[in-house]
Amino acid sequence: MALHPKERKRLKRQKVKEVKRRHAARRSESERLEDYYWIAVECYEDGDRQGALKWADKILQERPTHKDARDLALHSAELLGDMDKCLSLLVWRWREGLIGNWKDRFHMGKLALERKEYRLAVEIFESVLKDPMLNSGWKKKQHVNEVQTHLRYAEAMLQAESPQNNRSTAQEGHGYSRSGGIKTGTPSELSTLPIGHKPSGAANATAAAARCKPASPAAVETLPDIKIE
Repeated sequence: MALHPKERKRLKRQKVKEVKRRHAARRSESERLEDYYWIAVECYEDGDRQGALKWADKILQERPTHKDARDLALHSAELLGDMDKCLSLLVWRWREGLIGNWKDRFHMGKLALERKEYRLAVEIFESVLKDPMLNSGWKKKQHVNEVQTHLRYAEAMLQAESPQNNRSTAQEGHGYSRSGGIKTGTPSELSTLPIGHKPSGAANATAAAARCKPASPAAVETLPDIKIE
């Protein structure tokens, strides 16, 4: 049944009003988030890193794709020494496909190791090994070996964290990782890895966290200092 012309006009006016209302709401939100961002920038420039992180976080809660706010939050968290926050921000960028360089992802994986996020570290190192660019250049063999060494270490630590593995290790005295047949001991026999290098690009925020201190006297596998060139 056809609508009366007056009814059609009324519905059209109603639709136009709704479009204008939505546009005004979006504009209001954008202006508010822009205000938050400039407050965060002022806090950062005044040396108030905690305030900068707080306001940048407010933006990211409403608009996770706000690149400037995420970068500001990352730099603020780094300067505050909040490496857990740095890692969460970097992981978000990685999962969104915004960290394409394998070296940056490699450094992110080592930060995950330092934070004892072994399952995440394994996932990151496995993604690095699948990167075609890892197998290019005259140092490709060295780079592949370095990533594989870190992957085996993360797998050994993850395996040592498993209650079931701890019981079998206590009974049998051995265990093996998925990728390298690395013999593992009890958790007390494992140590964190010493890492010292300077990353590039998006990984600059992880540089401060990429130097891990030993947590126990012996290690199943000693990881060398890595110098990526």
